[in-house]
Amino acid sequence: MEITKVINTGVFFDAFNNPHEIVEPSWKKDEVESICCKSQLMPRLEIANIKLALYGLKTLQFGEVSFLRGWNNCYYSEYEVIKIENEIEEIEKIEEKETEIRVARETFRPMYEKLVDRAKGLGFVMSFSDKKIEIQHGNYYYAKFYNNIDLSKFIEELKQEERAITIKNNNSNVA
Repeated sequence: MEITKVINTGVFFDAFNNPHEIVEPSWKKDEVESICCKSQLMPRLEIANIKLALYGLKTLQFGEVSFLRGWNNCYYSEYEVIKIENEIEEIEKIEEKETEIRVARETFRPMYEKLVDRAKGLGFVMSFSDKKIEIQHGNYYYAKFYNNIDLSKFIEELKQEERAITIKNNNSNVA
């Protein structure tokens, strides 16, 4: 097909004098929109970049028309910024949960460690991990977490076991 004439109206005519609309490629429109949105979105992207750096993650690289996110080239758009903000929000939730677990471990592990000798004397075997204490008593395996409720329950279990042993010993002394 051969173009015979172009008129400035956005229409061209082919060799058979049929009119065709000149359509700009979609990426051109995306680039223009990206450039227009950049100044509005940059404050949010800069905040996101600071947070990414704080978490030790790869930061965004800003360009005139787009920004580099890892290997992906992204246009400045509300959609891309929201995606990044949502990912950072998820990272923050994970960090918050990990901090809660660490604080609980640092608070309650020493309390559980004080019970190791007492528990061992009653036949309990305790092993410590980052999130919980694994306990074996005979053929029974279970876990307790680093919190006040589980610590109280474990102390009560030890007391019950001590009472059971005391009763058993009293009964054997009677016989």
